[in-house]
Amino acid sequence: MRLTKYDRNMILKKIMDDVPRIDYHGQIEAVLRREAHKKLPAPIQRIWDNSELRGYLDLTQHGHRAGSADDMDWYYYVGDTIEVTPEVQTEIDALADAGEHQESVLSNLRNKLRLTLDSCTTTQAFIKRLPEFEKYVGKEEATSKNLPALANLVTDFIKAGWPKGNAA
Repeated sequence: MRLTKYDRNMILKKIMDDVPRIDYHGQIEAVLRREAHKKLPAPIQRIWDNSELRGYLDLTQHGHRAGSADDMDWYYYVGDTIEVTPEVQTEIDALADAGEHQESVLSNLRNKLRLTLDSCTTTQAFIKRLPEFEKYVGKEEATSKNLPALANLVTDFIKAGWPKGNAA
């Protein structure tokens, strides 16, 4: 079966979706949430701990790491400012660096796979090059010569007098 652009994109997506990822963004949020919670006054902590009341708090952006792999905003907190200790900042930076490294590795894998897919014109050629990924390639559909719309087409034409001069 010929590989179309759509087929290549779907195979690429299926394979990349099957590569495990660590949620560093979520880990950074958890660290910042923990630190922000420690700094809240006790009554506000109780509001924050109650998921039904949390929406009433005015949330402000904590930080933004421009240039990171996903250019992510990390956490929203109550108040105008939050100071983190150097130890916590080191923990956050280590998680952010690990996330950027993971994204770089995944990006390189995606690019290599894209080049391989682009060099293949058929599913058979792709499977021959990378047999381990055969399960991500859609099954070839057998062509049907008796489609419902076509099954009685010739019979209908004959009944209508086809070809000319042929009486039904």
